[in-house]
Amino acid sequence: MAGGRLVVLGNHSGTFGINTLNDLLSKLGVGISQNADVYLIDFVSIPTTDITADQITEGMSSMHFAASSSLTLSGSAISLVREPGGATLIAVDQIAGAPARPCSDIVVSGDSQIMDDAWFDDGDGDNLAFIDNLVSCAAAPPVPAVGGEVYPLNKANILAPWLGLILILAIGGGIFALRRHRAH
Repeated sequence: MAGGRLVVLGNHSGTFGINTLNDLLSKLGVGISQNADVYLIDFVSIPTTDITADQITEGMSSMHFAASSSLTLSGSAISLVREPGGATLIAVDQIAGAPARPCSDIVVSGDSQIMDDAWFDDGDGDNLAFIDNLVSCAAAPPVPAVGGEVYPLNKANILAPWLGLILILAIGGGIFALRRHRAH
């Protein structure tokens, strides 16, 4: 296995695929599972400052959340960000059989909105630094292209596909929520 980082974003209250999410985490052999609770039910962003020093949290002193579920940890899982009461909101663990971390790991959040641009403009949280740290592992030596030309990888080249994936997941989550709402 060559390694790589997988980021899994859950959602509050366990209403949006919590069983699928926890099944995936279990199959990957990580000691993280999402709980069916909610932190900040009113979607009021309060900066959380209980952050463990790690490559993923480098340069961070606070982070914003909006209606997150807490996470349960076991084994080698590491709590990275906690709410004021101590419950883990973001954690990291080694993917079973992968090279040693950093960068061959899985990062799990109980809040999909941590990557929402609403938290980048107010200057109170370090959510953008968190995203930069997540993608920093994707940097690699220049890759020779067909014909021998070399295209260096950088954060701008790496972030664009991530933003597309995040947009796809957000649209899919919105459609799923709308269908569930119409069904009730």
